Amino acid sequence: ILQFNNLLLMDLSYKRAKEAFVSGYSGTTFLEVSTLILAACTGYQVRNLMLLTLPFAREAKTTWKSFSWAFELTTVILPSVLVFTVLADHVLLFLSAMLLPAAGLILVAVLSHRPLSQLQSRFAQALQRPYPSRIPFLSAQRTFLTLLTVVAILAVDFSAFPRRLAKVETYGVGLMDVGVGLFVYAHGVTSLEARGGGTSGSSVFKGWSNLAAYFGLVWKTARGVLPLLVMGALRLLVVKGSGYQEHISEYGLHWNFFFTIASVRLLSSVLQPLVAMLPSRCPYGLMATSLLFAYQGFLSWGGGEEYLLHGPLGDGSRPTVFSANREGILSSLGYLSLYLFSVEIGKWFFGQRNTLGSLAMLLSQLSLADVMLWTATSLAHSHLQPVSRRFANGPFILWMLSLSTLMSVFFILWDLIVLFLAFLLDTPPSSLTPLYQDDTKGGGRRRPVLCVMSAVNNNQMVIFLLANVLTGAVNFSMNTLEASSFTCVAVLCVYMTSLCAVAVFLYQHNLKIKL
Repeated sequence: ILQFNNLLLMDLSYKRAKEAFVSGYSGTTFLEVSTLILAACTGYQVRNLMLLTLPFAREAKTTWKSFSWAFELTTVILPSVLVFTVLADHVLLFLSAMLLPAAGLILVAVLSHRPLSQLQSRFAQALQRPYPSRIPFLSAQRTFLTLLTVVAILAVDFSAFPRRLAKVETYGVGLMDVGVGLFVYAHGVTSLEARGGGTSGSSVFKGWSNLAAYFGLVWKTARGVLPLLVMGALRLLVVKGSGYQEHISEYGLHWNFFFTIASVRLLSSVLQPLVAMLPSRCPYGLMATSLLFAYQGFLSWGGGEEYLLHGPLGDGSRPTVFSANREGILSSLGYLSLYLFSVEIGKWFFGQRNTLGSLAMLLSQLSLADVMLWTATSLAHSHLQPVSRRFANGPFILWMLSLSTLMSVFFILWDLIVLFLAFLLDTPPSSLTPLYQDDTKGGGRRRPVLCVMSAVNNNQMVIFLLANVLTGAVNFSMNTLEASSFTCVAVLCVYMTSLCAVAVFLYQHNLKIKL
């Protein structure tokens, strides 16, 4: 009995040590978080350039499966693992080491074109070329969000992951604070509403005139989020039943990521008639702005900040179900506004962007918008209220919009470079990755080359769920707190290779699991 009690005490002390290890931090800077994310994404762009400008690499990748796997993991996965761990303090050096060879490949490709005097006319011709209807930069951005998230959720449990990048306790910015926000943005810009299937001008229903259709839509959404609710409930049961470490101030006592995403999707469908009736060319943006102003007003002047920090009794207690989960429930309002903003941005993306010229125009407009967003984020963070992922307050939502838009600018720029060089070298872009295929409908295998990005893009939620399971398994099977940097990188590489292998298997067999 004494030995059993000692084991329980050891487990309890280890759990508390793990909770302390991921709690109580004040974060880093906007610049560092942005640089780390863009640096982690650079490997994929270098991959495309190498396949485009080095024919032997493209030939080896289609001929030798072992080379193909090594190439994919080295260029797409390894940069994320290194940047988030042992190279986090040398990210600018890493970024330079990636961008200089990329610039060299671009220069060689351009100079190899003969005659050089025709480059200007070739560039003008390229601008008239069609842009794939799938919008590859959005697919790449969403896929990298999944990859970066699954790396980070395990890496944060190791001491090789810098503590300044962990989730902040209340105010501040950290790398681990961006996951849910970027996830909501990615789903908003690719949602049915963004692609023209929403209520504004839709024949599904108009305002409140067809209540049956309205409640039918809400019920359909409720059924759609049922898997998320089930996954949230399963996560809650597993965490409570296994004694897995918890960070209660993140969402509350019972709430979690899955409940937040489900509530955002359900509330967005509830608001559809109001959005449809707004007299505006940007109804989702107007609704998002109104909601965010109201929510920030509640936080700043309506006692919301004090309630979230100290609870209804002012002593930090959680006497009711609502107060026990106050962070998760109330922050859903902030995430809802982010989702609506993202839908409006998605409508912009899915407009007439059918040529490289129109994509270049989008790049210039988006770059200007991003400068304005970063300016607003800085002012709100300094003069309104510090950024708080815990509250999902106004400055946090502005930060998520700024960071997400910056990622879009990054991927659009690389799309333009790759597609222009592909035109210049007379190489089909789809030979680099299926993400550049113009049409993925129909049967058959859709992969000219092995592409981890396309495989993960095919089953993003499945990979995310499996990553959560493997993260728990690693934490239960080893003491991550005392693991060396080498062990951390090795474990992360095995973990990511396993996830990619599952993704590729599903993709090769045309299996897409919808959740």
